[in-house]
Amino acid sequence: MVQRHPEIFPVVKGYRKGLPRKFPYTFFYRCENGLVSVYQIFHCSEDSQKWTKDL
Repeated sequence: MVQRHPEIFPVVKGYRKGLPRKFPYTFFYRCENGLVSVYQIFHCSEDSQKWTKDL
């Protein structure tokens, strides 16, 4: 879905924050010149302060 519609997810601290429906993960990525680059992937049970601090 991200490859076909990279701007579907909201921007958080300069990265797009993806939340897949069927998986307990969130991921942060950027799309520049048609190339999707994943920055970080986190399990949703992890402390949200940890991943927001790392961005």
